[in-house]
Amino acid sequence: MKSVSTSTTDRSLSSPQRSLEDVNIFNQHNKADCLRLKEWCTYHWYGTIKKSIDSMNPAIYHDCCFSFSRRHFSKRANHKPLESASVLRIPSFKSLHTHDDFYKWIMDKIKVHEKLGRKAVFPSINKHHIEDQTLAEEEDELLMLSKRCQKLGDELYLAQGTIDKLSRDNKRLLDSSINWFSKYQESVECTEKSDYLYHTPKKPLFIEDSSPGS
Repeated sequence: MKSVSTSTTDRSLSSPQRSLEDVNIFNQHNKADCLRLKEWCTYHWYGTIKKSIDSMNPAIYHDCCFSFSRRHFSKRANHKPLESASVLRIPSFKSLHTHDDFYKWIMDKIKVHEKLGRKAVFPSINKHHIEDQTLAEEEDELLMLSKRCQKLGDELYLAQGTIDKLSRDNKRLLDSSINWFSKYQESVECTEKSDYLYHTPKKPLFIEDSSPGS
């Protein structure tokens, strides 16, 4: 079992950040990988996890990197606080009693990670935070899109304000035109009525009949 504890998955890193290429990828359909994981779980259940619980100094689980850390190491490992917790604070972990239970728990976590689109990797002990380059690029892209969306939102707000102002101005002009036309019509009607009342009728011109025999 000693060879498992000194495997590449358990060596501490001198650098606080690594790429995914430095991590052992796990294939749940590969028998050799599953056997290796079982050996790892057997060794670390008794030598690390259960031992830490029995000594009242439970290990810390970091879901961001799929790793476990001893308390003194976790303080300088740069793992995400929101994705780190004592194993005793994880409800599903409290029901574990044997290395087989631990293996099943680890496998369930791997399956969940794969469903979320994360690469399945072997679990590790006392590892610094792994910077997932793919996630980092996605976060940068999301940040850029968020800023672009905010900028477009501001432009839309200003454009909407301009549209509202133009709509109000247009309504005032339209109301003014209608009012002016109404008064003009009233003025025309009053003028026509006045001309009709005060108009002096003219006598028709007398035309002398110049026809023969008149």
